[in-house]
Amino acid sequence: MAIRLLLAALLATVALPVSAQGWKPLQEFTWLVGKWSGSAEAQAGRVGGRSTSFSVEAAGNVLYMRSSTIYPAMDGAPEETNQELCFIAYDGDKRRYIATIYFSTGVWGVFDVENTADTTKMTSTQLYNYEAGAKFRMTLSKKPEGELHVSFDVGPAGKEFSPISLSKLKK
Repeated sequence: MAIRLLLAALLATVALPVSAQGWKPLQEFTWLVGKWSGSAEAQAGRVGGRSTSFSVEAAGNVLYMRSSTIYPAMDGAPEETNQELCFIAYDGDKRRYIATIYFSTGVWGVFDVENTADTTKMTSTQLYNYEAGAKFRMTLSKKPEGELHVSFDVGPAGKEFSPISLSKLKK
């Protein structure tokens, strides 16, 4: 009888939503919540500034990131402003995080999210309005002294990733 009760309790726990089992989506990302700003450096040595904010929305189920990077006019190149909107949510069926990122260039995509204690890496699985077969990666790294590094890498079709920008931000 005790074994049946234990088995029934175990099955009931497995059938519960993840949050009902004591784990809450997005708890690994709480260190990001708030406003960040700092420098941004793009390939070819172009230097500008970046501001990023993170908030937990939709009843605690979505991490929302809004970013803007501005590179001032330099050496004949016009001022450039890039923006991103990112939504990270937990896919309970796949038991992993998925991100959707929208870029002001019209490019957008779906990204797998890998998370460790000090790094969140988002790698595209599908890109829209961009070169077929290309891939993007955004990495958020927690650094000493409370700094956040945001790096973007791009991999043209059939090629490895190469860095295109790095931002160093503080709250």
